[in-house]
Amino acid sequence: MSADLKHLQTRMNEASATVKRLDDEIGRLKQERGNALSLANNLRQQIAKLTEKEIVVSEHAMLRYLERGAGQSLEDIKAQILTPQVEKCIRTLGNGTFPIGHGGLRAVVRDRVVVSVLGVSEK
Repeated sequence: MSADLKHLQTRMNEASATVKRLDDEIGRLKQERGNALSLANNLRQQIAKLTEKEIVVSEHAMLRYLERGAGQSLEDIKAQILTPQVEKCIRTLGNGTFPIGHGGLRAVVRDRVVVSVLGVSEK
């Protein structure tokens, strides 16, 4: 009988140890789950902020629209900006701001590149 008792006590101690190990594992998994939930919520908020931003149309899309939607070729636009008068100013003066001849528009030139077009009210 004493051997049976010893055997049962050993099995009970093993089962108790298993319960403790599983309880510890459950605690660790609950903590890990909480961390994952917190990360998921944080990421959800970041995604919401990005999707709530103003919708942007890229310059590339606008150029393609001018070509394909409005029927204006980029070469035609280039010719409207780089008039013979502007080309002469660039060759003679180099960098500067030169009148295009269309409604007071001016071409801004840096290192032989037209980098912008200014309107009447822009300096």
